[in-house]
Amino acid sequence: MRDQPAARTTFFDVALQRHLADVDPLVILGAGLDTRAYRLPTDARVRCFEVDKPATQQFKLEMLHKAGIDASRVTYVSADFQNDDWFEKLAAAGFHPDRPSFFLWESVTMYLEREAVESTLRKIAGTARGTVVAFDYVSSQLLESRSLFMR
Repeated sequence: MRDQPAARTTFFDVALQRHLADVDPLVILGAGLDTRAYRLPTDARVRCFEVDKPATQQFKLEMLHKAGIDASRVTYVSADFQNDDWFEKLAAAGFHPDRPSFFLWESVTMYLEREAVESTLRKIAGTARGTVVAFDYVSSQLLESRSLFMR
């Protein structure tokens, strides 16, 4: 389990790299403290949106400022997946659903109700042909397991 976060991040980095030339923008859902937008190649033409709760974004922006990192290459969209229409807010921030996009949803779905996950996936499915979504999940069977691993 201790190696899982590094393996997960590497998997998503490789997936993004594979599609980076064919998408614009990159949308990071539930971005938290993710720094992927700042690790993109400097010649990457992709626009980046990060969607997360306002308090999380405020903290992140404060830490980026403290570290002397220019946050202007990312558009921050404040939304709560369970209570807000994040897609409407994303569009209001300049997202164009008619362009192939890469939606990255790393380590978030397991914290949401099923309806929020399904709604989010439906919204992504309604975007442009060529759009990619990469996400992870934990099955309820695993969570409910009485196995030694889960204990």
